[in-house]
Amino acid sequence: MTAEMNKLLAKCILFKNSLEQDLKNYEKQYDNGGFSSESLIEDWKNTLENLKKVDILRQKIINLETSASNICTQTMDLQKSPYARSRINTPLEDVHQKLLENFGELRKRSSDERRIPRDNAEVVRLLCLCLQYSHTHTQDVVSHIKTVKQIKQDIDNCLPQISNLLKEISDWDLQIDTWQAKRQQALWKVIDVLLEKAHNAERSISPLELSTSPVPTFPRRTLGTSSLSRTNTDSGAKHFLESPRSSVLMKTPPIITPPAWHNKLESLALSSSFSNGERSLSRMKFNPTSMSSMVTLTDMLDKTTEESRKVKKENETILESFQDLMGVLKSFQGENLDKDKT
Repeated sequence: MTAEMNKLLAKCILFKNSLEQDLKNYEKQYDNGGFSSESLIEDWKNTLENLKKVDILRQKIINLETSASNICTQTMDLQKSPYARSRINTPLEDVHQKLLENFGELRKRSSDERRIPRDNAEVVRLLCLCLQYSHTHTQDVVSHIKTVKQIKQDIDNCLPQISNLLKEISDWDLQIDTWQAKRQQALWKVIDVLLEKAHNAERSISPLELSTSPVPTFPRRTLGTSSLSRTNTDSGAKHFLESPRSSVLMKTPPIITPPAWHNKLESLALSSSFSNGERSLSRMKFNPTSMSSMVTLTDMLDKTTEESRKVKKENETILESFQDLMGVLKSFQGENLDKDKT
């Protein structure tokens, strides 16, 4: 029973340390903006509270061991008693032997000697000693029998307790295995949810979905072309080429692909040598409406870049949470390997 309890305590300590490490890592990733699961954390805390009941079982076993130790001490003392031996020499036997000798001497007397009165004081003395020894030994034997009976009663009381405690140890061992399996299933379920969330985030920012997104409609501002001269148009184009937004427009990767904005870019009618200086600038066809569309497109690209940064930040947070969970699983697997080696 003690060996089984030691095995249970070792398993309980290992499971408790692993659960406390999981709670610590959960709080750490939750403070860093990771995932949250109230049911999972509540289940883990309830499991820690239930593990405290193992101490009650341990105290019962300690009390039973104390009782068993007392029974062993009483048994050892009982074995030292002279009445525990198969044959002993007592004064009562000596008195009995002397009585037999005196009785034999009386029988050896002749019929004439028997007619003569004689004092049998020795026989009377031996009879009195025999009665005294008999009374004393009877009390000792009765006390010895009572002690044996009490020890037997204590042993009979301890045997059912030992059986019940062994059953409780077996039940607790099975319960800890069940909690461990449930904990591992919860961890893998969290990993699956995080992986699915990461895949959904990747699909939400994929170029294929962005290229096939519906084309939004923008309000057009009608500007009178009569009030704009050729000189103002050329100066506006030069100002756009020298602005930082034009460089962002030329260097930004195609997050929004040309097919989604083809209708909006048709009005620009840019030549293939857009970035070759003044020579290509003179070949560009420009009008006020196309200039408005270009500015609107640049604003749209800025908003798209900002949204991409937000999505990227969310993906980094999800990846950190996943790495923390993988670290927890690796630490638990390492503890299991150390346990198997021991």
